Amino acid sequence: MELKYLKLSQLSCDENQIRRQGLWQAEEDEELESLAYSIKEVGLVNPLVVKALGEDRYQVVAGERRFLAAQRAELESIPCFVLDKSEEALDYQLAENFHRKDLDPLAKAHVVQLLKKRHIEDQKVAKLLGVSPATITQWTKILEVPAKYQQAIVDNFNDKNKSPLTIGHLAVAAVKGISKDQVNEILDLVMDHQLSRDKTEQLVKLLKRDPSLTPQEALRKLLSMELDAVGGEDGKKNQGEDSRKRFVLVVPPELPSDPEKQEELRLKFWEHLNRLDDEIQRLFNTSLDNFMRGDQM
Repeated sequence: MELKYLKLSQLSCDENQIRRQGLWQAEEDEELESLAYSIKEVGLVNPLVVKALGEDRYQVVAGERRFLAAQRAELESIPCFVLDKSEEALDYQLAENFHRKDLDPLAKAHVVQLLKKRHIEDQKVAKLLGVSPATITQWTKILEVPAKYQQAIVDNFNDKNKSPLTIGHLAVAAVKGISKDQVNEILDLVMDHQLSRDKTEQLVKLLKRDPSLTPQEALRKLLSMELDAVGGEDGKKNQGEDSRKRFVLVVPPELPSDPEKQEELRLKFWEHLNRLDDEIQRLFNTSLDNFMRGDQM
């Protein structure tokens, strides 16, 4: 690589840049203005990486945001490393983009996918990106699920209030022994019930232990197991004294502000009501709804 000072008029962005396969738009990048101000005040510290196009023209390989910020700062020229080979340029561009904080998970997955096509072996791709082979496997899983889940993960990346689904949920759901249909059902449960990553992992473990369960049944069983454990030591001491069933629900003084905790509480109430309905049916031969209306006799 050769370091040169190039005029901004000599440079152009790569329209096939991997970040453009995600949802990034330069006009909506609020940090660009801050970066432009910084560059205007102290200059461009980190040179861009570019490749020659011929006739004194160059294409930005790595550092597109710095280039756009330098344009906003109205600089005349900036330092650039000029690459010798286009092959080296693409690898450098892909690896640099993978580590961008503003690159959404779907675009990162495309980075990994392109590198895997070029280098085939996960070990080589992992070395290029500076991550473990397990990380490579995790990031490509997003490309194997329907578009609505991909979008939900991207939405969470951009605004956590828009979606509870993360790449972490997908990593624990899409594992050996879980079918594609089950993965989709699990992801639906995450989105419907705001399940945490840990709760999702517990759900998957329960499904693998008992393949006869559906994801919905596994969630109910998981919640039921948690409710059984809530009784604590008092429940253990009373075991064997009689066959009465205990239902213990710890109710907070007020509704938690965290949406995830709100959903967990709602699920616990839901499970309690289901269990109570079962017992009313067993003892009174009627449903909870009829029982509450006084129609139990």
